[in-house]
Amino acid sequence: MRWSKGFYQVNLRYAPQLLKGCFLGGRRFCCYDMLMTIAPCMLLSVAVCLVNGFFLVNFLTKPHFLAMILLRLTLRHIAQAVINMYGVLLLYAVLTVLSEWRRIRERPFKKLQYVLLFPLFMMTYVPISLVALFSRVEWKPIRHHAATEIKA
Repeated sequence: MRWSKGFYQVNLRYAPQLLKGCFLGGRRFCCYDMLMTIAPCMLLSVAVCLVNGFFLVNFLTKPHFLAMILLRLTLRHIAQAVINMYGVLLLYAVLTVLSEWRRIRERPFKKLQYVLLFPLFMMTYVPISLVALFSRVEWKPIRHHAATEIKA
């Protein structure tokens, strides 16, 4: 939750400058890359689903035949948004695992398992991000007692 709240704070602080840098100056791609890193994309996806949910409730007040058509279209749109999110995250996982195949010290079956579960893991950030948006997060230091060295 602290991490999600931190992303919101960084986004508020730097997004305007990064957005400007995407269109002006010589470091356009760097600005775009950082903006996409801190942008609350999960929140935008949730907002789309909430707007569609609002329409779903509103459709219940329409004549039955019209409500059923609109209901089917809206549910299809929500399902497509979730499927698209899963697909993009899956593609991201595949590209990452393929590019780091030798460095990931795990059996091929486990790597495949990680790739398939990565989108579901990332979707857990949706409720966390929503809670972090509306809650006050205390910043307490985290003590680490173990030291590990990573060999590149």
